[in-house]
Amino acid sequence: AAPDVMVEPLFWLDQQTIHRYAEVGCGFGFGLDFAREALGWTVQGYDPSPAAEAGREQLGLPITLDYLGPETLRGVAPYDLILASEVIEHLPDPHALLTALAPAITPSGWLILTTPNAAGIHPTATPATLLLLLTPGYHLVLYSAASLRRLLEDHGFGHHYLRETATTLTIVASRQPFAANPEAVLDRDLYRTYLQRRLATVDPDQS
Repeated sequence: AAPDVMVEPLFWLDQQTIHRYAEVGCGFGFGLDFAREALGWTVQGYDPSPAAEAGREQLGLPITLDYLGPETLRGVAPYDLILASEVIEHLPDPHALLTALAPAITPSGWLILTTPNAAGIHPTATPATLLLLLTPGYHLVLYSAASLRRLLEDHGFGHHYLRETATTLTIVASRQPFAANPEAVLDRDLYRTYLQRRLATVDPDQS
C-alpha cells in the first residue's frame, strides 16, 4: 500500500498550521489514518470505492462513500489541506473537480495533487513506463508540469511548488504565497512509531 509514499508530501508544509485535512480518492485510508494518529489532524475522506468502505470500517475513519462535490461538501467547514493523489488523470473534466475543491479550502490553505507526468511519454520510453503512464481505459487526461501549473492557476491557485520525476508530478499549491520544502522527506522515526502503535491495535485473528 506504500502509505509512506502517500504521506511524504505532507512534510513539505508546516504541520503546526494544519488542523483539518481531507483526501479525495483516499482508498483504504492509510494516509488519513497516519494524519490522524501521527500528526493529530482532524481528517475526512471522500471515495465511493469498496476499499474506502473497508477502511472506514477497519480503521474507524470518517470516509464519505461518495465523490467529492457540492452535495457532499454542503455545510462542511473548509479544510486547511486537501490531497488528491492519482485522481485527476481519471476524470473526463478535471476542471469540475478543481471548481468543487477551491471553496473547500481555507483562503490560506493548500491543495496537493499527484498525477502521472506526460513528459515521460516519448519514443524511447520502455513499455513498462508507457503502460504505467497511459493505463489505457483508466487515464483520461495527462499533464505536463506546465499544464498542471496552468490548471491550478486557472482556479486561483497561483502559488505552488512542484516536484517532477520521470513518471510523476507532485505539486502543492495555494492562493497565497507560502513557504514549502519540496525536498523534505518523511520523518521515518515518526512513521515507525505510528506503525508500531497501529500494529498493537490489530487483532491477529482478523489479519
